Amino acid sequence: MTTPTAARVKRGSFAGHAGAGFSLLELLVVLMLLGIIMSVVMMSFSTDRNKELDKSLYRLQQVMRLAHEEAIIQRYELAIKFRPHGYEFQILNQPLAPMPGSGSGASSENGAATRDTTTSTSPSPGGKQPAKPSWMPINDPSFLRPRELDEDIRIRLYTDGVEVNLKEENSGRLLLSSSGEMTPFELVLQYEDLDYQARLTGNLFGELRIMGMDDEEDNDES
Repeated sequence: MTTPTAARVKRGSFAGHAGAGFSLLELLVVLMLLGIIMSVVMMSFSTDRNKELDKSLYRLQQVMRLAHEEAIIQRYELAIKFRPHGYEFQILNQPLAPMPGSGSGASSENGAATRDTTTSTSPSPGGKQPAKPSWMPINDPSFLRPRELDEDIRIRLYTDGVEVNLKEENSGRLLLSSSGEMTPFELVLQYEDLDYQARLTGNLFGELRIMGMDDEEDNDES
C-alpha cells in the first residue's frame, strides 16, 4: 500500500523530470529553426563571395581596357598572361632591323655618324638586347602591375572554344595589339566550392563584355 507521502514524492519526481526535458515536437521545432538560420547565413556568405567575383572581374575588365588604350597610344604590343590564380601584363621586346647600308658606327656622306638602328624600342633589363622577339613582364604604369586573386578563385580561359592550360609557361597569353585588335577569348572566374560563374568575353575588335552565370549582360564595352 502506497502512503500519501510516497505518492507525493513520486508525483514530484515526474513533474521535475517533465519540466527539465523537451518533447519531440519541441526538438523538431528547434532543429527546423537552426536549419533556417544556417540556410540564411550560407546564402548571405555565398552572395558576398559572388559579389567579390564580380568585383574582381570588373577590375580586370577596366585594367585590360586601360592597357589596350596604352598599347594603341604608345604604339607597342602588349599582352596579358593568365595563370591559374592571377595574371600579369607583358610587352613584346623585339629588336629593329638595321636600315639598308647602315650599321653600328657607319658614317653618312657628310661624315656624321649615323644612329645605330639595331637597338630595341623596349630594351631588356641590364641593357642587353634579345636575340629574337620575346615577351617581358611590365609593371609601369602602376595599373599594369601583376595581380594575384584569392587562392580559392579559379581562372579558366578559352580561345577558339578550347580551354587553355594555364599551367604551361607559354600559354594563357592574350594579345592587346597597337592596331586595336585583341585575341578573342572567354574567361571564367569561379570559386571552387560554388556554382556561380563570372564571365568576361573579348572579341577581335577589343570589345570587352561581362556576363553573369545566366548570360545576362552586366556591362559592355562602349
